[in-house]
Amino acid sequence: MKLIISLGALYYANAKLIRGTRSLSENVCSASFLEQFPNCSKAVQWMKNNWETSEWSETYRKHGVDGSHCSIVSYLHNIENRCPYCSCEQAEIEQCGTGSYPGFPKCASAINFMEENWNKVEWSQTYISGGVDGSTCSIQKYLAKYENRCPECTCTVTNENPSGGNCVGPYDEACENSMNWMLKNWNSVPWSNVYKQAGVDGSRCSVQAYLANEENICPKCSCEGTATPPTSATRKLGINLSIGMQQPSNRLNAIDAVKALGTIKRVLGVQNSIDRVKLFNYRYTAASLIAELAKTSHVRQILIAIQNADLDTFQVDDIRNLVQQYPRIEFHVAVGNEPYHAGVSSQRIRGAFDRLRQALPRQVLITVPFSMSIIGTSYPVEQGSFKSDFTSKYGSMLSKMDYFTINVYPFFNAGQEGIPIEMLVGESMQMLKNQLGATRAALRQHGQNDMDMVLGETGWPSDGSRFATRERSRTYFQNAAKFIESQASDELIKSGYLFEAFDENMKSGAIEQSFGIL
Repeated sequence: MKLIISLGALYYANAKLIRGTRSLSENVCSASFLEQFPNCSKAVQWMKNNWETSEWSETYRKHGVDGSHCSIVSYLHNIENRCPYCSCEQAEIEQCGTGSYPGFPKCASAINFMEENWNKVEWSQTYISGGVDGSTCSIQKYLAKYENRCPECTCTVTNENPSGGNCVGPYDEACENSMNWMLKNWNSVPWSNVYKQAGVDGSRCSVQAYLANEENICPKCSCEGTATPPTSATRKLGINLSIGMQQPSNRLNAIDAVKALGTIKRVLGVQNSIDRVKLFNYRYTAASLIAELAKTSHVRQILIAIQNADLDTFQVDDIRNLVQQYPRIEFHVAVGNEPYHAGVSSQRIRGAFDRLRQALPRQVLITVPFSMSIIGTSYPVEQGSFKSDFTSKYGSMLSKMDYFTINVYPFFNAGQEGIPIEMLVGESMQMLKNQLGATRAALRQHGQNDMDMVLGETGWPSDGSRFATRERSRTYFQNAAKFIESQASDELIKSGYLFEAFDENMKSGAIEQSFGIL
């Protein structure tokens, strides 16, 4: 028995090493790299040597890097755009428990041993943590993934729960559709590690528990047999969401994008489901997003936008019909986007605003998002003021808006003398707080003492500047989310939206492409 224990411990301790040397498709992603990716080969070689020891290793793992050539090239294409697109295709995987284990002579005996002893040996918790629930399927998957003793396999999913507990179905259509999608994709999407960290192991029970606890889509259940307490929505936090500016090979559809909201919530470290989303249009890809968002039980507010180019031509009836089509959703409308900064005529903004206000019911709130370029004085904070040119063009509109929307990016203060980076990304969110405070002071100067204010956008890029790194971006998003949700922001803003869910690599400039949370 001592010998068996030692071998089991040895296999488990070396599981990562074994996985790191196994490649499902070593040559699918090995074609000669295109001219537009001159640094691909060098980047691949560097990551092969350093992916486990680099300061960014955790980020690599979160995006599916396991040391194989294929996973590295896929990462460098999807996340850093340094390599061409490739497909990590793998041979057809057979059903678990079929008894067919070519090339794995010890698989059958290992399965037999674990079926008898998985919950009896002193390292049982290791098995359980690896997803073993006593079924042949879970055991073979464990032996394939962690000990390389069996071939990889798939499990037929039923509504039964072999682990016990109260996660059984079927349920309503939204829950069933979400479960079916996750059961198929939980281990293949770029954010699969977030699912795993939340306890998803591919079983129906773990998937339903995730969708209940993290996304509030399915009924509450517990894989251990005890119900878990319900979660509520965020107080003030929202997400900017767009799927139109990713490269076609890396573009998400509306279903996948909406499902990613639960993943974003976990990445940000917030407790509750994100219940408000801001879009940059109301047609095209935005229309498909609205349809999917309306199916979720936790999204209650959607801010749609009239783009600057559409101010004179949009159809008010389209907006009215949208509001009527989804009565459960609280719709808000943004007229234009940073029009002062973009040089858009205030007359066009005013005309579009008035058309909407006359046509839409009062419960549909209307705003205009501005950038910090409208601020003339920002320090001292209490003396914040608008530029005179801005007030001459937009001052008369302030009282018409249901709330004032400002986009704030402390990132653009990085590198300025006397401004430490901690002031920009630290937990206190001091620069963000100061800029919001200066905007609030400017509103007071114009008699808008009680006007609600919303943070329309804030974020930090992960590339394109020496101040833009993945870790700094993640830190900023997490701290900004905490600040928006906290009482510390109550006197400044009614709500706040992080920019944004996904990178947009069809935009110009590395900075503009790299604001994605995922």
